[in-house]
Amino acid sequence: MKKEDDGSISFVISDLFDFDYWYENGNDDQINKAIKYVNNNAYRQQKANKLEPYILYIPIKFTTKELEKILD
Repeated sequence: MKKEDDGSISFVISDLFDFDYWYENGNDDQINKAIKYVNNNAYRQQKANKLEPYILYIPIKFTTKELEKILD
């Protein structure tokens, strides 16, 4: 995280886009079942070399006014 001279802050979120298998739980609601289905489908595609992992790189900057609003 970096504080700029104008009072703003900036930072970068980086994450490896790589799927792990998510086990289903008998207590999962419909939304969690759907999310796990999509995730596990991507996991299977990744294991079959049909989906390549990549890095998400997201630069974020908050202006001084945005920070004041967030912290109020």
